[in-house]
Amino acid sequence: MAAHGARSSLLAVVLVARRRRYAARVAVVVAWIEIAAFTFFHGIPVEIGPSKPYWGDGSGDALQWVGLLSIMACSAAIVLVAGRRPSQEAATTAAAKVPADPNSMSHRAGDASIFN
Repeated sequence: MAAHGARSSLLAVVLVARRRRYAARVAVVVAWIEIAAFTFFHGIPVEIGPSKPYWGDGSGDALQWVGLLSIMACSAAIVLVAGRRPSQEAATTAAAKVPADPNSMSHRAGDASIFN
């Protein structure tokens, strides 16, 4: 379980670093998987199947709880930030509504450079 979570988190980091257009979606999916998995395996106070809850005597020390809470906080932050980010469709739609002014274009017929 931990190896899959680490690989998917690393994949999301690499995609974000390379500024891929689908990186935010992958990061949100990975964040939700991390939230669900860590809640099931460690956050629920009852041992169900392979879960190892951090509740009870000798189950989880302070370092384990800090790790769990920091993972949950980082994952929640990813989900919140991605939810505030406007989608590509919204940006494209907004840009399509802005009327184009041919006089404000930087590239006119006869210009040698497109950077004027």
